[in-house]
Amino acid sequence: MSETRRIYASETELAILATDAKTGKVRQFDNGNTLLSEHTHPEVERFRDMQSNGARFYVDYGSHLEYATPEDTSIDGVVLNQMAGDLFAIDSLMRYLCQSSIFKKIILSNRVIDDSNTTWGYHMNLSADGTKIQALNDEYLHLLGLTVATGQLLTGAGMIRRTGGKSYYSLSQKITDITCDYSHATTRDKPLINQRDEPHNGGMDELLRIHLTSKDRNISDWATGMSFGMVSLALRAIEQGKHDSLRLNDYPQGNNVQLARLAMQNSYDTLLTHVSDDVIGALLARKTRYNDGNEYNALEAQKKIIEIVETTEHTDEEARKLEQWKIAISDLERDPMLLTDRSDAIARLALLRATAGRLDTNEWSHDGLKKTDHAFGQTAIIAKEDVDKGKLAALDIYKQSPVYKLRKRQFTTTEHPSDITLQDRMVNPPTTTRAAVRSYYLLSDDQTVESMSWDTVKTTESGEFKISPFDNRIPA
Repeated sequence: MSETRRIYASETELAILATDAKTGKVRQFDNGNTLLSEHTHPEVERFRDMQSNGARFYVDYGSHLEYATPEDTSIDGVVLNQMAGDLFAIDSLMRYLCQSSIFKKIILSNRVIDDSNTTWGYHMNLSADGTKIQALNDEYLHLLGLTVATGQLLTGAGMIRRTGGKSYYSLSQKITDITCDYSHATTRDKPLINQRDEPHNGGMDELLRIHLTSKDRNISDWATGMSFGMVSLALRAIEQGKHDSLRLNDYPQGNNVQLARLAMQNSYDTLLTHVSDDVIGALLARKTRYNDGNEYNALEAQKKIIEIVETTEHTDEEARKLEQWKIAISDLERDPMLLTDRSDAIARLALLRATAGRLDTNEWSHDGLKKTDHAFGQTAIIAKEDVDKGKLAALDIYKQSPVYKLRKRQFTTTEHPSDITLQDRMVNPPTTTRAAVRSYYLLSDDQTVESMSWDTVKTTESGEFKISPFDNRIPA
């Protein structure tokens, strides 16, 4: 097995709703700057947006709070970092609510498309070998695009989508909103693969940053790990010269919409407006012609991609993800509903169908299904009366959430991290990357930080210097 490492990280634009204490009306939480300046965890030092737990917590586009995880060298590590980020956000919101009289309740959600069809950000970041991938374009990244565009049954979060007066079920959330295959933009254009190469994961040591803005934020730890695993394995094949191993047939160069269309084709059908409609069967009935002369549906395309990545050298962790990927595809062939213990999209579909049976409805537009769909992804419900009386800690609130219960009772193929592990990662960085170096300077009594970014630190004592992504050496 190859020992070539990657950097893994993610960014989540937090979907936060708050109930006004005076009017009782629900609106988006827009007091992020106050929260950041006064209400984050006291054990975590901050320099502007950078934190001593290795993360970046900041106000992004549209006044939305965003949490970027620290860099990590393992897929399981980034899964843990995301969960710790949720806990950090809950803790910060609790501290804010305790000191503020503006709101009486705050709800934090995993959902990335709201009822007004506004897109919330979730971005995956992986480093890649810049000596092997010469450009972030279709010439090199087509196989990655195919992996993303055909994998929604495994890694989609699922949702009831309402648009044009119709309601239907989509296996993915973000895919319903993309407009093109590749773009440097993230708000004007919504690409399947973003082309921004920035220091969160790359920028040094001939590393590229692979930035995916079209993937869903999963509740299932297995699905999050599989999402990163599939992308990492596809990149491994590309880095080893297999980027032309599978392509869409007669792919028109410069068209820049073919992969996006394939992704949407594999995610939803606006004609399927009844709960009893066979969503998965209808999507798998659709086939697309590839450059080997064959037509494949999404499941068959995934099998072809697996055949390609099996021939590559990869890390031991990637090998474990590959075996999980193969097992999941085998289960999908037998019965897609076997993945209710792993896939958000299929688990959500099963729950909504069961709810529709209790409500005696066959319409996706039913308000009862809407409530269930929203509750599925609620990470925390924080009531002011609980934080004022000191009844609950952040971990207590998290454990009362539907997300926690799903992870413990539904998504049982992975073990939930212990309380100690989760709380430790909430305040401490991974020790395998430069996140630990930034933490050292932020917590140091002997160094005064003047500026800091992902890859650069400037102190009054040491001056300005760059930090390589894999450099975890703490100064003596």
